[in-house]
Amino acid sequence: MKKKYIALAILMSSATFVQAQDDATGACEKMQSFAMDGVVIDSATAERSGKFQTSLGPVLNNLPAFCRVVGHATPTPQSRIGFEVWLPEKNWSGRYVQVGNGGLAGVIFHTLLGQMLERGHATASTDDGHTGSPIDGKWAIGQPEKIRDFAERAVHVLSDIGKQVTKQYYQNAAQRSYFFGCSEGGREALIEAQRFPQDFDGIVAGAPAHYWTDLLTGFVRAGQALHKDPASFIPPAKLPIIQQAALAACDASDGVKDGLVSAPEKCKFDPQVLACRSAGDESQCLTAAQVTALRELYKVGYVPSGENEVSAMGGGVRQYAFGGAPGQSFQVMFANGFFGGFVYQKADWDFRSFDWTKDAKIAGTKFGALLDASKTDLSEFNRRGGKLIQYHGLLDGSIPPAMSTKYYDSVVKQTGGVGKTQDFYRLFMAPGVLHCGFGPGPNAFGNLGPRPPADAGHDTLLALQKWVEEGVAPKQIVATKYVDDDPAKGVTMTRPLCPYPQTAQWDGKGKVEESDSFSCK
Repeated sequence: MKKKYIALAILMSSATFVQAQDDATGACEKMQSFAMDGVVIDSATAERSGKFQTSLGPVLNNLPAFCRVVGHATPTPQSRIGFEVWLPEKNWSGRYVQVGNGGLAGVIFHTLLGQMLERGHATASTDDGHTGSPIDGKWAIGQPEKIRDFAERAVHVLSDIGKQVTKQYYQNAAQRSYFFGCSEGGREALIEAQRFPQDFDGIVAGAPAHYWTDLLTGFVRAGQALHKDPASFIPPAKLPIIQQAALAACDASDGVKDGLVSAPEKCKFDPQVLACRSAGDESQCLTAAQVTALRELYKVGYVPSGENEVSAMGGGVRQYAFGGAPGQSFQVMFANGFFGGFVYQKADWDFRSFDWTKDAKIAGTKFGALLDASKTDLSEFNRRGGKLIQYHGLLDGSIPPAMSTKYYDSVVKQTGGVGKTQDFYRLFMAPGVLHCGFGPGPNAFGNLGPRPPADAGHDTLLALQKWVEEGVAPKQIVATKYVDDDPAKGVTMTRPLCPYPQTAQWDGKGKVEESDSFSCK
């Protein structure tokens, strides 16, 4: 008799599970009938395999079951803004978190969608109004409305769509809404705070490309310096000697010898120390032309450092500014994409043709007001209770870290002081961190990369949630460095990231690998 009851219980449990799955599938399929002006739902499917092939290649694993809603919006006849909304079947947090894009967009950022889904959030991403490679700007030729979609409209339009899709699926509106982005996504984050302050309760803006026209002009400057002639290019084989010399000069600039450049403003590295002294083997020195090129690169605003080569992602200055061969750096590709696609509408435009007497001014005149997220008056965002956390890696080889401190300082001036600004906006500069994440320093703090401990003291998004929902502002965020950037292998270093203009200062006696040996001052 007991066995019969057990068998019956198992059958009932299985039936309940199947019914729950059927109900969830039915709820997802119903999203195909979602109705909103200018919006078409292309598909709505229940995803339960735990795996997902992303648009950029990597496969996401161990995902919770979710409803994947795919659609597009047409706010203008020329527009076709693609989007996806991912909705967890169980344990929804009650939050809506929209994620930003990267580069020149053109894809759905599935990797970030997966991260937010794992946290239990309803989440959404847009391709910013076009499809294609994130380094290709040809789509902009003859498409002014698509340029506006990319610049500001796509993210704003999706904020409404995503919230409405979330409300219909759960039959309940999200209690809080957040935006999380880095690089181009960081620019989008600041565009939201500046132009659409009602869209989100809290925003994380990582390494933002907010001074867009200045940034892309800087890419041209760096590209031309390294390609002035064949002798100017610095091949990958020479980068280690640059990095070793720069680290030797800059490591202790903050008073702590820890393998990190924490105070780049105090660093006095001069590439001339690497100049070849005599004819012969030039593999371990820089020619005169290469010294000149490297000096020009540092003038653009990048931090002299010996750290970039050891990144697990192989990024940093090596990937973005130099490239593996002449003309193959990301900066050159982005410059060609922007000036060729947006500014001059010429698919074959080449960065070498840039004319400094007119081209920078033309770019600013045509697109500065639209693309630059440089507005310093954030009073409306502040008045409605919005909170903004910005971060930037000090080893960023794509977007100069000084662009973040420049913007923050400008907001402080506009707002009326650091205290008033930090009531709603805090900036964290991260030593040893590359573009958006990774790097040789403590690089896990809720950015792009390894997952940090899941609490507000270690995770940027959780710190933002606590600030928005409980009114507790982050006094610091502890960043973590894992062995091989793998949390399963253990921790090698932790370090507090401090609200700028504070910095982490060593107590003079504790282990430099431990955050408790530092305080924000």
